[in-house]
Amino acid sequence: GGRLYVIVDEYDRFANKLMLDADLGAYESIVAGKSGQALSSPIRSFFETLKMLAEDGTFRSYTTGIAPIALADASGANHMWSLTHEPDFADVCGFKRADVETALAHVDLRPHDVKFALNLMEKYYDGYRFDGSTEPLYNPTLCLFFLDKLVEDPSYFLEELQEPDIMDVMTDDNVNVSENVVGLVQRAPGGCEAVLAARSGEPLDVDLWDDFRLREFLSPAEGESSSTDASQAATMMYHHGLLTYSATRKLVVPNLIAKHRLLHQACSVRIPLRAVEEAVLHPTERRWRRLIEDIFVLGNSVATLCDNNCNEAALQSALCSAIGQLTRGIGNASHESELKVKVKVLENENENENKKTSEDGYADILVQTGGSGVLLELKRLRPRQIEFKSERIMEKRDKKVRFVAEEISEELGGMSEEELCEVKLRYVSKSGMRTVGDVLDSACKQAAKYAALKESHRLDRLHGFGVVSVATRIIVRDAELNV
Repeated sequence: GGRLYVIVDEYDRFANKLMLDADLGAYESIVAGKSGQALSSPIRSFFETLKMLAEDGTFRSYTTGIAPIALADASGANHMWSLTHEPDFADVCGFKRADVETALAHVDLRPHDVKFALNLMEKYYDGYRFDGSTEPLYNPTLCLFFLDKLVEDPSYFLEELQEPDIMDVMTDDNVNVSENVVGLVQRAPGGCEAVLAARSGEPLDVDLWDDFRLREFLSPAEGESSSTDASQAATMMYHHGLLTYSATRKLVVPNLIAKHRLLHQACSVRIPLRAVEEAVLHPTERRWRRLIEDIFVLGNSVATLCDNNCNEAALQSALCSAIGQLTRGIGNASHESELKVKVKVLENENENENKKTSEDGYADILVQTGGSGVLLELKRLRPRQIEFKSERIMEKRDKKVRFVAEEISEELGGMSEEELCEVKLRYVSKSGMRTVGDVLDSACKQAAKYAALKESHRLDRLHGFGVVSVATRIIVRDAELNV
């Protein structure tokens, strides 16, 4: 005569696998089902049964999963009350710092080892906030994974944690975000821009969606705004642990593991190793232009280059992440947003004191191997900054540019580099730049100034290139030949 309480854990596990494996036909068939056929969707049938049993008030259920998207597609669970964004439940799904400290206190460790372990756990597992959280939360599954290994053999595990690259040691393969999550997000309108912004460290100031359907996510109506696209993309990343709330309620990457996944999953570009080696070891304009173009074309990011929301910092982050992976085993890539590659820029002699002064500058991307290196100074011109010939593009350039991406590519693609450099900018910059060529000259001058200081990087040779993204077109110029 007792009451029935059904607990459903990971309700969307199989749905997410179909979705993230890009088997969207099977997803539509199994999750959404066919209209008018009650048994065509197992997940819909299951939740409709729960709904029917709950009508007399003697039955309750509790369901957990990664995201609400499968529930919306199944549309059989409209009787359920979502607790995801309820402030009263914000601290339920995570460990607080006091919980982690208590756990570490029960492990036989020296005080400085406890401090060392806590510091690592904070960097790699902490940082999650939900609507109403009183403090950042630690990922509980990864914390238990870490503690299990620590208890099993403290000395050996602590020794493993002394290695330079400990990402694999800190990560449990059983809870890794699917490698296809970022790929799915990037397929959706606004997805590439949201991923690039997150990877660059830029907070996303958008509202999360309570629920939406997969078809709406991948193919929204043309009349919807770009802010809607960004909101849906950010919501998907939020539910998969790649984004979380900051203390100021903006969306940010929570910790080093999430950051690692964003950087590496979004850069699965396949380019022949020989082409990368030639660009690094024997740098020329043609080789670097081809490499950069391939990174964006093969990475399905051409539409992103047409989007006004993709700023210079995001583009730098995306490019350096890809170069970092491609040059693995060849050299080491570093860039401004990640490693703050600082160079000393010597200025003119002070006439009064007869000595040279210096200031700090930041190179955008620096690839080093052996005694040589390649330095890239990157500039970004968004569609709204450019004077196009096409009236349709001019009308749409400040709005949802993805709908005229092909026209932008066609107009710019038909120009020679000389013609492209003569294209006028919408506004004259503070430094007097009026054309694309002026922006390219500025990039080359900066690259040449930084490259001249090769000794500060302990290099025998440092080759500088100015790089300008003019919407979908990439211009690369040898800084030494252009100044």
